[in-house]
Amino acid sequence: MQNTEITREIRADRYLKISEENLKMKVLENQTLAGSILQFSHYEKVVFSHCEFYACEFTGIVFDNCIFENCKIEFSHFKYCHFLNCSFVNCTWTASSTPESQFHSEVA
Repeated sequence: MQNTEITREIRADRYLKISEENLKMKVLENQTLAGSILQFSHYEKVVFSHCEFYACEFTGIVFDNCIFENCKIEFSHFKYCHFLNCSFVNCTWTASSTPESQFHSEVA
């Protein structure tokens, strides 16, 4: 049996520019991003729990097998993003958009 380490992070950041970030098997909880730009990054098996994304711009992001739970997404835009086998549980979307983004799920 393989042991996998799950890292928990708690952050509150404003006006960040995050580019080419690669996160795998992490739990991000109670994170708040406001006015941030995230681009060309890859998130694999990341859990976003009780996170808030306010006026953020996501471009070219790949979310692979990610879980979004109890997240607030307000005035944010996901452009050219790919959501592969992601789930959204009790999330609220307000005045947000997903232009040219794709949502894929594999059926076993």
